[in-house]
Amino acid sequence: MLIIYTGDGKGKTTSSFGIILRSLVLGKRVLLVQFMKPDKEKSILFFEGAFPKFKSINYGITGFFKKGEVPKELINICKYGFETLKTSYQDYDLIVVDELFTAIYFELLDKKDVLECLKHCIEPVDVVLTGRKCSKEFIDMADIVTEMKQIKHHYDKGIQAKQGIDF
Repeated sequence: MLIIYTGDGKGKTTSSFGIILRSLVLGKRVLLVQFMKPDKEKSILFFEGAFPKFKSINYGITGFFKKGEVPKELINICKYGFETLKTSYQDYDLIVVDELFTAIYFELLDKKDVLECLKHCIEPVDVVLTGRKCSKEFIDMADIVTEMKQIKHHYDKGIQAKQGIDF
């Protein structure tokens, strides 16, 4: 099954964690691959310690950048991460690829390569993809697509990210 969480609203990664937790409680093997995020959050470190069948890998660097001005280092890191994903997917029951669509938007990953990979790995494993700017090709391939729409956000009031809510 292919599940997608996309849109400009909050909750894409958080929603994927609900599926991760359900799968782990059922004894399934879970891989979380996070693009665009260099460090593991405390919640991920907790999952790694609490669930031996959970593995998380981050592919990102610290900092912000614009499309077309992406550091070569990040491009190389993401390409390496995608190659690793392609060779290890059969070891898991569930794979969550966080910020995949963002990585494609920033041209860190090739959309055609990702679509081709998904054709091979969806059948043996369940896959959850997250990120803004999901294209129609992925939506057409998916079994479930949820679009998170931002109606109101505390950032708009100048309130910073809150631990336990945003990270």
